[in-house]
Amino acid sequence: MSFKVRLRGEDLYHHIYAWGNDRHAVFKGPDHYRMYLYFLNKYSTSFNLDIIAYALMEWHVHLFV
Repeated sequence: MSFKVRLRGEDLYHHIYAWGNDRHAVFKGPDHYRMYLYFLNKYSTSFNLDIIAYALMEWHVHLFV
């Protein structure tokens, strides 16, 4: 099976998503969301990564960077 070539580069936007194992919940309470946002802010700042948009759902996460 062939795959489409993905564009990569410094000036391009990227859609990143992650699911929990077996589609189990990633976030089980408000504290989990807050902790995720804390680490997202901490590491995006330290790696100079611009977060354009994000969506945190119980079972998965979407980031537009």
